[in-house]
Amino acid sequence: MDIIGCYGRASGHEVNLVKSSIMFGKKVPADIRSQLKSVIGISKEGGMGSYLGILENLQGSKTKVFSYVKDRLDDRVNGWSAKCLSKWKSNDKARGMHWVAWDRLCKDKCEGGLGFRALEQFNEAMLAK
Repeated sequence: MDIIGCYGRASGHEVNLVKSSIMFGKKVPADIRSQLKSVIGISKEGGMGSYLGILENLQGSKTKVFSYVKDRLDDRVNGWSAKCLSKWKSNDKARGMHWVAWDRLCKDKCEGGLGFRALEQFNEAMLAK
């Protein structure tokens, strides 16, 4: 318990033992669990379910466990591309390429572009320097 106190004094972050919980592996016997909880001063067992968006219990297939990260990323990218890029496709059922003219991408964001640098002009400016 002294290490938690040292941490609190050094960092200025006090551990709230009332809000805290402790997790044990499946093979930890019940008597050891209760002993540890009483020594540490934490009464709740189990976690929050997720921490920083990642599930605490990482059992089984990692592909399945982290598939929600891929899904969330896909949703965000699709939302972003729907706002910023043209939705033209050759056919609605096929996954098409979203084409936008380069000069439109080089426009400032306030003008509806993405603020990319016009590479030819940027190169000429650097060569002139």
